[in-house]
Amino acid sequence: MKLLIDADMLLWSITSATEVEVLVEEDTWTRWSDLAEARDKMSDELQLMHDEFGTDDNDVIFCLSHAQLWRKEIYPEYKANRKGKPKPIGFRALRDELKQKHFEEWPSLEADDVMGLLATSPVYKGECVIVSGDKDLNQIPGTHYWQGERWEVNEERARFQFYFQALAGDTTDNIPGCPTIGPKRAATSLEGLSTDLDYWERIVQEYEKRSSSVHGKESALLNARLVRIVRDNEYDWTNHQVIPWTPPNLPLPS
Repeated sequence: MKLLIDADMLLWSITSATEVEVLVEEDTWTRWSDLAEARDKMSDELQLMHDEFGTDDNDVIFCLSHAQLWRKEIYPEYKANRKGKPKPIGFRALRDELKQKHFEEWPSLEADDVMGLLATSPVYKGECVIVSGDKDLNQIPGTHYWQGERWEVNEERARFQFYFQALAGDTTDNIPGCPTIGPKRAATSLEGLSTDLDYWERIVQEYEKRSSSVHGKESALLNARLVRIVRDNEYDWTNHQVIPWTPPNLPLPS
């Protein structure tokens, strides 16, 4: 059993918790962090995982995001709402230390894409735990874990999560989704559907009905590609490029 760990999220959680504001002198404040404390918290988190799954440090794979992200290439506004937000003190230093261990970081991919690829590959499928609190990873079937909580995602739930996000978008990542449709309305719209074709037809209908332009299907496709977590056979290893998701049995926009 391998632990596929969302290192970006784990690092952010730990270094945020160990960062403090310090009054240096009157009216002068700075941010400060004890990296030793951060290391201890990291060890504690890993031990909790090992206790839960009977693993050890040899079973850990830290998944990291690359500096250049493929989603920004097809949608420059991706994560634009995070510009200027500094990382917690100690984030980069602890990240560099993790890279001395078993890690995976692939060109153009984010950590959750790396996890999706590994978890759906013949090598790790059914033999790994997806360690992340990112709801996007509920698109990937298997065992999931985050900070003491463990849950299972089956194929049906994973399929629904992908199409739900394609319709609702993701405000956290600045992905707009279908106009006038939020999470509740998206869930209601997709209720009772089961096949990929049924889901996609409903999504296209919603985008075409609610879009202010004539490009509803194009918007639906863009949003679906942005929210999709990359899986096995969706990455070109030669050119280090994501293979765009293709809708089921429906022609692509010309």
